Amino acid sequence: MESVVITEKIKVGFCRKRSALNGEDELETSKMLSSSDSKLNIALRWKNISYVVTERSALSNFVLLKNRSAINKCKVILNAQSGFVASGQMMAIIGESGSGKTTLIEIIAGRRKNANGQFWIEHQCDFESKLDEKRVKIAFLPQNDYLHSMLTVSESIHFASRLKNFSLCPDAHRKICIRLLHELNLNSCKDVRLANCSGGQRKRVSLSMELVNRPNILIVDEPTSGLDSSSAYQCIQLLKKLSTSATNPLITITTIHQASAKILGEFQKLYILSHSGKCIYNGDVNELLPFFANFNLHCPQFHNPADFAIEVASGEYGEKKLDEMAKFCLDQASAESEAIKKLQISSIIDSMSRGGCARLFQQTYLLTKRTLITTSRDPILNCLRLFLHVAVALIIGILYKSEIGKENACFRSEESMLSNATLHAFHEKQSTAFQNISFLFFTVMFLIFASTMPTVMVFPLEMTAFMKEKTNGWYSCLSYYLAKSFSDVPFQVTFTFVYVALTYFMTGQIVSAPRFALFTSICIIESLIGQTLGTIVGAIFSNSVTVAAFMAPISVLPFVLISGFFVKITSIPYYLKPLTYLSYMRYTFEAMILTLYGDRCEEVKNEIQLYPHSSEASNLMFRLQRLISNLTNEEFFVNFLQSQNINISEVSSLKFAHQSISNNSIDESDSFVLKEFNLNSSQLSFNFIMLVLLLIAFRAFNYFILLTKTKI
Repeated sequence: MESVVITEKIKVGFCRKRSALNGEDELETSKMLSSSDSKLNIALRWKNISYVVTERSALSNFVLLKNRSAINKCKVILNAQSGFVASGQMMAIIGESGSGKTTLIEIIAGRRKNANGQFWIEHQCDFESKLDEKRVKIAFLPQNDYLHSMLTVSESIHFASRLKNFSLCPDAHRKICIRLLHELNLNSCKDVRLANCSGGQRKRVSLSMELVNRPNILIVDEPTSGLDSSSAYQCIQLLKKLSTSATNPLITITTIHQASAKILGEFQKLYILSHSGKCIYNGDVNELLPFFANFNLHCPQFHNPADFAIEVASGEYGEKKLDEMAKFCLDQASAESEAIKKLQISSIIDSMSRGGCARLFQQTYLLTKRTLITTSRDPILNCLRLFLHVAVALIIGILYKSEIGKENACFRSEESMLSNATLHAFHEKQSTAFQNISFLFFTVMFLIFASTMPTVMVFPLEMTAFMKEKTNGWYSCLSYYLAKSFSDVPFQVTFTFVYVALTYFMTGQIVSAPRFALFTSICIIESLIGQTLGTIVGAIFSNSVTVAAFMAPISVLPFVLISGFFVKITSIPYYLKPLTYLSYMRYTFEAMILTLYGDRCEEVKNEIQLYPHSSEASNLMFRLQRLISNLTNEEFFVNFLQSQNINISEVSSLKFAHQSISNNSIDESDSFVLKEFNLNSSQLSFNFIMLVLLLIAFRAFNYFILLTKTKI
């Protein structure tokens, strides 16, 4: 078959569908991926990079803001770093622990902000338009890479290819996956989940996921950490093979903590950092020992040159030597070329994840599919959550009476209330209604914590993968958040529905399809709000799962206090009352009450119209209750009540939530539960709409937090 030349006019996604992968197909796929970029010879240069962090003293929190700078200490991590590495070269950055190796590569890769200095991509060419942001791709692999452990090796590579090479056809993704499995020696574990892979295999999978779109720059932090000497050497050999590829030479930069002489010999360039954050060597590996000899530093025979270099960098041979070598490196830093095209790293990173609506929809679909697969394959988390909802529902059904929801909580449902039996029955109605209200508030709290805590425990770990994949150009922040939101809905809806279906009927709530549907909808919305709050807390405190798990329940408690259950909304101080309008627990609690007790006293209202004397009897009873509290002639009323066989304690105990029902608030056509919480049936729509609006507001704030995190 004649060789096919693919020009820039041909779409990158063009490919012929063939079932078998042979050498020509692999070449064709390679050309489609790289196009004219395969021979793109670029260089990465950084100049005068400095990075300083502020170590805040505890005393600075108790002094005036203008004096804090005198107390806080500044620590120099990097001091005037300059360097250069070109395509086809592999550079090792070494130094003792804490010398700033990881900080340097994070700055070079555009992952760390607030650094002084310049770093850019340059290309010597005749036509400036030949190099733009879209042609340069950067891949950064952190030391502790988070992988989706529920996916298999081949699935991980396949999803990475579909996300990064969105314009290719399905057959091309399959060919890319097969090629990388072969090149990185992963065929033996291609159908194994990442949770069951070894450390070396996971590192190769992480590397293969970044190679699906053939990046021009590959930056790896500690690729040999956690590997034995043989696996570490094989890893470096693989990186060298990729770096010196004839079709797509890479700029490869790695940090090495402990390098053997054998591993060090695989690198072309070496960059050494001193303990004070200065560069003391930047050049070829073969010239390291002659360079040290110029400063009267001689490596002992049979001693590892890498170990000797770290000993020098740590100051074992004197600080004066370090200062001399650092000054030499500064003087040696070459000036930037004049006839070059320069690109800023930040603009390249932005262009990598940029795309139109079509790519946004495709990314959202793929991320949703991937999240659903990983979540559904986690039996422990899903089974525990389902068991928790079922177990709590069964316990509620056992503890509470099965009739607590059947009570309509109307003021009067009998023809006569002037009897001891009727007053006792009314007292029982109050007690039953209060138990049902307690059940409703427990449901509010349970659904919030059951949806918040699992998210808080998992999301900080997912943030690591999100930050890496987003900055490496896999997808946009919006597509990730949309997929995260969509994929969580089925699980939240399922678990919440199971809990509601069990508790609603086990507690004997009113049998009404519209009320049950509305009650379930309210609970689902609250669960989604709880899941959103868990995502917000997890994103803010993504650096520590412990802190996130501590802050999540703390953030819920203020809303519990202003929900209206412990303290009535009307009793809350005026300066705190505006917070109640942001309380999702208040709207959930009130919406539940209105759903179950709203418009349930219409029959009693009709009865009162037919028997007006019964209403008068009811009012008389409440007048007696009011008069008992301030009797001046107690004997008259005591004799009267005794003649009617009425117990005074029954009359005086007609209270709900420690508040007597006054005569001027009596409305036999409404529930005393609604009166207790100052509610009326017309407020149901308002509470439901506010819940939906708060859900939208929290989700928007959550997206803002994620967007901010990616730019820090």
